Amino acid sequence: MSSAPDLAAAVTRALCAPSVHNTQPWRWRIRTAAAELHADPRRQLDATGPDRRDLVISCGAALHHLQVALAARDLAVDSTACPTLRTATISHRHDPARTARHHCR
Repeated sequence: MSSAPDLAAAVTRALCAPSVHNTQPWRWRIRTAAAELHADPRRQLDATGPDRRDLVISCGAALHHLQVALAARDLAVDSTACPTLRTATISHRHDPARTARHHCR
């Protein structure tokens, strides 16, 4: 299977991730061999999370769901979070040993 369809299917599953007050404060960008998770501050609830903690927790849940969805397809995962905690990039490759490994930097 090619990378983009694998990522699209995994992102579809990640969309079911729980989020604080069901705000789903994220946007996804699917590239050929990577999916980017972007925080969407327009969906942040200032009344409950003025420090953006709710937004970070919700995006973390979505990121975890994506990692699990890729692992279920026997795809190894590399995660890189940007220093601002507003973007995370997930890349994957087929693991010839058919053992999913997680590596977070």
